[in-house]
Amino acid sequence: MRCIRDILRYHFVQGQSPRQIAKSQGCGRTTVRDYLERANKNQVT
Repeated sequence: MRCIRDILRYHFVQGQSPRQIAKSQGCGRTTVRDYLERANKNQVT
């Protein structure tokens, strides 16, 4: 769970790219992209 929060924070708050996030978190780019897509799909406007 902590990893997901960190990924979202790095992307939405700090503006890092999925590649930068994947490298810093030690997970795959597709994993980061999937988390970001899910977050965007569930985002309330």
